[in-house]
Amino acid sequence: MPAPGPIDALVPCAGINLRPDDNRAEQLSVDAWDRTIAINLTGVMLTVRAFRPHMRADGAIVLLSSVAALRAMPLAGAYTASKGALVALTRSWSVDYSRFGIRVNCVCPGPTDTNMMAGVIEGFGKDQQLQLPQQRMASAQEVGNLIAFLASREASYVSGAIIPVDGGATVHSAGMPFPRRKD
Repeated sequence: MPAPGPIDALVPCAGINLRPDDNRAEQLSVDAWDRTIAINLTGVMLTVRAFRPHMRADGAIVLLSSVAALRAMPLAGAYTASKGALVALTRSWSVDYSRFGIRVNCVCPGPTDTNMMAGVIEGFGKDQQLQLPQQRMASAQEVGNLIAFLASREASYVSGAIIPVDGGATVHSAGMPFPRRKD
């Protein structure tokens, strides 16, 4: 197979999260831990390793982490560890790859209306409600808009940034009620 042509942007995007009752340290199997780390972290590293040499000098890598890397998420130790490591890699790679002219940034989505999030909500039970300042989940398009910006030359001086897309949830004081929206 021929080598890929010059790559403008690379967005390795993969993630799994185990059911909440399977994710506490005393219940988490080593196999489940290894699978989570392999998909969420090692897969990203292998993707960057394979494609980075084919990237343009003014290219961009955008990693997808999670707000779980920035703020505690209950019963998600393996997921949180893997996504936290992506934040650390963003910082490290933004320095390492700057000599090649490649920017590395990280998007940390909060609750987003996806099949994965539906499974998380189902795992916690219907009686648990998401408490979000904007009182809704993000759309995949809203997250994608930021990824597209960071991958573009419009963001040519942005590197090493860790940006949550969570409607303000990571900056809100935990345990405090959110004001209701006035329609």
